[in-house]
Parts: sequence; structure tokens; C-alpha cells
Amino acid sequence: MDQAVFEVLTQALSSDEKIRVTAEQRIRELEQLSEYPVSLARMALVQDIGIPQRQISFAVDPHRI
Repeated sequence: MDQAVFEVLTQALSSDEKIRVTAEQRIRELEQLSEYPVSLARMALVQDIGIPQRQISFAVDPHRI
């Protein structure tokens, strides 16, 4: 789950609109899973991933559905 969240958040940062829109749809699907907020929290705390991914993990609202 953590890897899937990392990948989709990385794709959501893409400048390619098609990739970004697909990632946003996948985020909406992941939001339905109970493990999703936990993965976001882990990503925010892990220091060996990129700063953009850590920052976006704070910006994604797991209760926005």
C-alpha cells in the first residue's frame, strides 16, 4: 500500500496532464481504503523520500470524498 501511494502521489506531481488526471482518479480510489491515511502519515514522516512527495502527502485530504 505504501508503495502504491508513493507512486500515485509522484504521478500526481507530473506536468503531463494525462498522467496527473489518471493519478488523481487513482487517489480517489485509494481514499476508499482504510489503510490510505496511514500510508499518507508514514510518507510524511519518512525522510528518505523526496520532499515533493512528503509535502503532497500533507496536502491530500484522506476525508475528502
